[in-house]
Amino acid sequence: MSTRTRVAGIGFEADGRLTKWNPQAEAMFGWSCQEAVGQSLSALILPLQSQEVYRRNLKQFLDTGAWSVWDEQIEITARHRDGHEFPIELAICPIQSGESYNSPQAFQFNAFISDITERKQVEEKLRQQNEYLTALHETTLALMNRLEIHDLLETIVLRAGALVGTPHGFIRLVEPGETEMGMKVGVGIYSSLIGHRIKPGEGVAGKVWKTGQPLAVEDFHTWAGRIPDSSHDIFRAVVAVPLKSGSKVVGVIGLGYLEEGRTFGENEILLLSRFAQLASIALDNAQLYTSAQQELIERKRAEEALREARTRLQYLIDSSPAVIYSTQANGNYSATFVSENLSTILGYTPREALEDPQFWITRLHPQDVPRVLSKLSPLIAQGEGELEYRFRHRDGHYLWIRDAFKVICDTAGHPMEIVGSWTDITERKQSEEILRELGEKYRNIFENAIEGIFQIMPGGRYISANPALARIYGYESARELITHLTDFARQFYVEPDRRAEFIRLVQEHGTVSGFESQVYRKDGCVIWISEDVHSVRDKNGTLLYYEGTVEDITERKRAEEELQRSTRLVQLLQVVAIAANQASTVEAALQIGLDQICAYTGWPVGHVYLLTGDSKGELAPTTLWHLEDPERFETFRKVTDATRFASGVELPGRVLASGKPVWIIDVTRDLNFLRANTAKEAGVRAGFGFPVLVGAEVAAVLEFFSVEAVEPDKALLEVMAHIGTQLGRVFERKQAEEELHRQNSELEKTLHRLKTMQNQLITQEKLASLGALTAGIAHEIKNPLNFVNSFAEL
Repeated sequence: MSTRTRVAGIGFEADGRLTKWNPQAEAMFGWSCQEAVGQSLSALILPLQSQEVYRRNLKQFLDTGAWSVWDEQIEITARHRDGHEFPIELAICPIQSGESYNSPQAFQFNAFISDITERKQVEEKLRQQNEYLTALHETTLALMNRLEIHDLLETIVLRAGALVGTPHGFIRLVEPGETEMGMKVGVGIYSSLIGHRIKPGEGVAGKVWKTGQPLAVEDFHTWAGRIPDSSHDIFRAVVAVPLKSGSKVVGVIGLGYLEEGRTFGENEILLLSRFAQLASIALDNAQLYTSAQQELIERKRAEEALREARTRLQYLIDSSPAVIYSTQANGNYSATFVSENLSTILGYTPREALEDPQFWITRLHPQDVPRVLSKLSPLIAQGEGELEYRFRHRDGHYLWIRDAFKVICDTAGHPMEIVGSWTDITERKQSEEILRELGEKYRNIFENAIEGIFQIMPGGRYISANPALARIYGYESARELITHLTDFARQFYVEPDRRAEFIRLVQEHGTVSGFESQVYRKDGCVIWISEDVHSVRDKNGTLLYYEGTVEDITERKRAEEELQRSTRLVQLLQVVAIAANQASTVEAALQIGLDQICAYTGWPVGHVYLLTGDSKGELAPTTLWHLEDPERFETFRKVTDATRFASGVELPGRVLASGKPVWIIDVTRDLNFLRANTAKEAGVRAGFGFPVLVGAEVAAVLEFFSVEAVEPDKALLEVMAHIGTQLGRVFERKQAEEELHRQNSELEKTLHRLKTMQNQLITQEKLASLGALTAGIAHEIKNPLNFVNSFAEL
């Protein structure tokens, strides 16, 4: 074999012993010819993974005579004398020596070997370049397929890590208007730092944000700019490159190596910088995509709103009392559009109207045709107009129609289409006819009556109304009333069902008297009215209309309500007065007062404060309560039970100071209500209190609370003052009983002394002195006995 070629040439036996070793082999593997010849090929130059391949293929050849690598170049890994491994390209050729084919010694082998290290390095660079281009391509595809920015950011981090061979990476972004950069995506070790925020200049990412330039740190442990954090100690090398929108840094891509000795070189930084440029574009596009998606959503919402509006419009058209139509502006005026409610009003289907060019003109009342056609042309020329005529219903009878329209012209100003509405005014026409027939027969009475007088169609439209009715309902004129009130159930009656009840009674009995209802005046005020109504029929018994009178009974109703209220107050006063007279104790009388007042007012809380007998003159809480919901008001009760009030302090103190009832609209807003917070928690709002008077002195205060803010009730407070006086009589009686008991006790003591002294005088037989002594004692007894007799009379 030649020694001039750069290809190493070697020879070996079937058992693997080397027989040839040229100088190129010496240079390539580091072994001299003398050292190599006689050695095992696989043990000398092949690493373990390649030795197995060599032995497997050699055995195959010796067993079958076939070897898959004959005359082919294969790539395997070889081992140099110094131990480092490198890639080689190998071609093996068998040479038959003439012996038996089945003998292993029948063949020798020549091998030609090339060191392909440089080629592999070039291939690796090409591979990296290809991965870069692939990553760019796949990232570009991701731009078209992504649904949200977070998915794109995660893809960018993973692709960047794949380019430089690390699973550890992150992306930080600067939100608009923010002064800190947050970690949006983290993979590998960085996943635990998602949400972490930094300021410009802090750490690797912060410096890249501040400078706008890539930064690589070879030894992160010793780098002075690192953020003190034990979780970062695991990194050996880190790199960060900016994401820019124009010239502004909007984010940072960061990657890290954990392996000792691995660093980010210029090629990696250049590769990542180019990748970051694409990622920046992708990020901008993603934001545009998100904005476009949001705009699309808003557009869909707008389209849905438009669709709903069209649906509502169609519903309004179809349910309108007027038929909406469009026709040609000349010829037979054939219809081009008719709303669905045509069938409801006139009995025809829209299809009939559209398919028959003569539909409109052939159904006009013959007597109205000349008049209508003569007026129509001038109105079309004018651009709009109104006509009233009779139109034949599908069942053959005629309806009065009000036709209001506008003319649509082309760009030259020529009439092109008529758009308008047909409204059934038959009732109105009938009303007008009825009015004409009525004439002036009852006009004077009608116009000057004090009561409201009216005539009304069964459908609820007024035929006539007198000025008194307009005044009652708050309208300036009867015409305004007739025009405004068209839907009685919803516009007029406070309780819409009241109208249905009224119609039912009229239909059943033909007449209704004294039908009372609450109704709305024009200004929204509510009044009470009483109606007397009867039905009017033609000679065939067909109902034509109703007529009747209306009386404003608001004042009467108010008087009745006030009378009822006054009666209840008097009953309350009587109940409390009887209870005060019959109660065996002051406490029993006060408890009855609490319960009865709470029952009358509907207020859920009542309590009694008693004046202390000490020099402080304070009001002390008692165990006398009325609680409709003890659990709800438990805290309020406890606070009250623990609180005394001096004169002028809080609600009870104000009653004590004034000696009169006091009302607080909302205790939670009263600065002099010390229990305001507790009251707010319990839902207590309004409160009032009144004194129990013994003569002119306050002996107790009763307080009551509502769960709603309530305006002061003057009449109620006046009754409470009277009740306070009645309850004061119980205190007076109690005091009189106590005084009587005290005087009786004094009398018993005096009689005892008298008897003792009498016995002493008898014993001493001082009869003369006994008369004088008895007279003196009798004088001493006289005053207590008189006092006892006076209370006995009471």
